[in-house]
Amino acid sequence: ALGQSGGNGHLVNGILGELVKLPGIVPEAEPQSVTWYFTNRVGETTVACDKLINNPVACYFGARDRFTLNTSDYSLEIQSVGKGDWGRYDLTVISTTGNVSNLVVELHVYRVSQPTIQVNSTNSTGLCNVTLSCSVERGSEVIYTWGTGGGEAVRDGNPSHPVTHRGRRLHLSLDLPTINTVYNCTVRNPVSEETESIDLATHCPTMKG
Repeated sequence: ALGQSGGNGHLVNGILGELVKLPGIVPEAEPQSVTWYFTNRVGETTVACDKLINNPVACYFGARDRFTLNTSDYSLEIQSVGKGDWGRYDLTVISTTGNVSNLVVELHVYRVSQPTIQVNSTNSTGLCNVTLSCSVERGSEVIYTWGTGGGEAVRDGNPSHPVTHRGRRLHLSLDLPTINTVYNCTVRNPVSEETESIDLATHCPTMKG
């Protein structure tokens, strides 16, 4: 998981199906109580796990099998994190003298799969007109970028290589013959990045390598 802290607490980005760890608070002595609250994306709040003095850790409902409250620093581990775990987690630690410590963690859950590229091409005298469509089977908050086989990025707004459909489609009008026949689609979100390449030599058969 990837994490960062800010003025309002911590943001942790988790990968769907993997383990994620939310930071905790290290108390000076054993506290009277430790409670992790979970608020889902529609605003419903429940107790995920708690630990009362002289009592074992308890996790409830859907958290019972996948959540682990670590008693060393009261961090929270979530196994096989799912979309339903996306939300706000509030940790409240109350000392035996009544002092209260709070920590807020926002958990976001993402996944992106290997992209695929579809090709539509038409040939005319001296030109090969190509539309490349990039897609992913699974993913959230995905950003699409295009590049050439030589590593040159295709900039949005380039009139000779227009990009449409929020970056998913690249339109090319290539002079024949052309040397640069390989194009890459890269998909990324806060936790992952994948790239797929395609060689247009087979779609514009008069190209020369």
